[in-house]
Amino acid sequence: MTTRADVRAATALPPLAQAAVDLENDERLDPAVETLGRLTRPLAEGATGDALRGSWLGHALHPLLTDLPLGLWTAASALDVLGGEQARPAARRLVGLGLLLVAPTAASGWAEWHRTGRREQRVGVAHAALNVAGVAVYAGSWGARRAGRDRLGAALALTGAGLTGLGGYLGGHLTSVRKVSSRHPAFDTADGHGAFGGSAASTAVGPGAPDPRGTIMNPSDPASRTYTSDDVVAALTGQHARITAMVERLAGPVRSGDTTGLSELFGYLAMHQAIEDELIAPLTAGSPSSPTGLERPGEPDGMELQIANLQQLTPGQPGHKSQFAALEDSIEHHMGLDEVEEVTLAVRGLDDASATRIVRAMTALEATAGQREGRFSHSLAEARADLRRILAEDR
Repeated sequence: MTTRADVRAATALPPLAQAAVDLENDERLDPAVETLGRLTRPLAEGATGDALRGSWLGHALHPLLTDLPLGLWTAASALDVLGGEQARPAARRLVGLGLLLVAPTAASGWAEWHRTGRREQRVGVAHAALNVAGVAVYAGSWGARRAGRDRLGAALALTGAGLTGLGGYLGGHLTSVRKVSSRHPAFDTADGHGAFGGSAASTAVGPGAPDPRGTIMNPSDPASRTYTSDDVVAALTGQHARITAMVERLAGPVRSGDTTGLSELFGYLAMHQAIEDELIAPLTAGSPSSPTGLERPGEPDGMELQIANLQQLTPGQPGHKSQFAALEDSIEHHMGLDEVEEVTLAVRGLDDASATRIVRAMTALEATAGQREGRFSHSLAEARADLRRILAEDR
């Protein structure tokens, strides 16, 4: 029998990856997040923010710029090791040129940072701190070289490489895992399709919302496919990824008073909650490691309450930003690893016919997510009713 310990061991993260996740959940970083948010906000607003985020380029600008100073500094260290004394002037110039590129690179990073959620912002603060330390060491390296102390300059450059390397790892975590700076609005609507598979005009939620077309949740011909228990897990975690990306995309605009995309988020959350209530909860209730089902009693009601409270407030009204932050925290808790483990254990014994019925129902209901508006409680009731109808028609 597969146990929770087996699943946890199979999904254990390497130490550096676990450290990045720990940073995401470290609330001690929040004061720094708030302070830096106020100081760097001008970089994220208006035409300046658009330019620094790369709207004119078609891709995020920050990942491109980071390669420049890092590449120059790496080349300087290569000359230190391989070039001999005659290469010292060139190495010094490379270090100096890299320092000149720090300001635009950092500015583009802060502009992106303001468009992310609280978890990503915490990691971003650590990412910035490591890079600031690395830049300071590289500045010392340049100064030492200018003073003729090239050996010290070379040693400092290697130290700086270590610090910026760790900072780069956290940057890679944000880009590769959390999809920060990895999408652009131009590509969300380039082919006329939105994130829910409908028209871009009616369903697009902006960068960071993965397009399900061509994935398990939107195959080209779902009626002809047979699915397995692994596909059920993949479909659910795919929805989690889309919800997380939507929250990340909306975080910056909502804090600035733009709530345009909240209705799409609430509609998708209603669809997702209906699926968990009607399809997933009955499975987890029978899990041998979880006699109490999802082991998070009251959590759905908690998230529903957070949304209801937020819908009662208007942008600029006292408490709106803090209520959205509370909703972010509730969603982050809901998307935790425990649920993936729980579902993995619960569906392992599903036969292919049952798994196929579940995934088809999830696919059909997800197609309606962008159509739900109004109070979350009403959207949730509609989604549950639609799902029951879909299941009845598929018998």
